[in-house]
Amino acid sequence: HAGYDYGGSYCSFNGLALAVHMVLASHLVEWVAIVDCSRHHGAGTEDILRRVKMPGRVLHWSAGSPENRDIPAERFHMEAFRFVRQKLPLGRGLVLYQAGADMHVNDPLGGRLTTEQMKLRDRRVFHAAGERGIPVCWCPAGGYQRDASGTIKPVVDLHTQTLWASHEYP
Repeated sequence: HAGYDYGGSYCSFNGLALAVHMVLASHLVEWVAIVDCSRHHGAGTEDILRRVKMPGRVLHWSAGSPENRDIPAERFHMEAFRFVRQKLPLGRGLVLYQAGADMHVNDPLGGRLTTEQMKLRDRRVFHAAGERGIPVCWCPAGGYQRDASGTIKPVVDLHTQTLWASHEYP
């Protein structure tokens, strides 16, 4: 949520934009794609990318953007897959995957996908990048659920599920 010159919601700075800057400055890749599967719109990331102007070097897809909000949950996991599979350029690139646990149907601030649908979302993102030979750096993000004891175990379980999905693809 944090933008070019402001913090937003729970975000004091934008780690995705910082990672993009660092990776591109290393000259190890030609482009970076941000696949933001957090429930909330990545407007801060869009603000930074618009102001810094790196056309063709940074691509951004946000699950929470207005055009993606009305996609039925049973189809949602296909949208990130299509973005990675069809929209990314050839050449040396990197996918930054924001794996938001706040997309879970039981999340008090999100609530859209079941546990199985989130597993499918993760597998499809990793698979699409893997079949194109694009490395993925993923970030466990979001997630505000608590169990009956008040712990964040439901969030940890969702992030662990993403970890296992990441190991299924090279």
